[in-house]
Amino acid sequence: MAGKIVGRPPENIQEEYWEGQRNSELWYNTFFEICRKYNIQWSKATEKDRDFVTEMTRVTYQNRIGVPKEQIHFFGPRI
Repeated sequence: MAGKIVGRPPENIQEEYWEGQRNSELWYNTFFEICRKYNIQWSKATEKDRDFVTEMTRVTYQNRIGVPKEQIHFFGPRI
C-alpha cells in the first residue's frame, strides 16, 4: 500500500500553506519574546530553563491562537 493517499486534499492548498506559515511565525515570535522577557539564551540554557521556555511558549501561543483558556493547561517543570 505504499504511496496510497489517505483522505481528500485540502480545498485550498495555498491558504492551508500560508496559514501554517503564519502559525509557525507566531510560534517563533512567541518563543523569542519569552526568551527575551526572561533573559534566557537558549544555547546556554539549563534543561530546567529550556523546559520553562518551552512550556511558557506553548501556553502563550495557544492563548494567542484562540484556544479557550479552560483547555490550556500549564504542566509546569519536570521533577
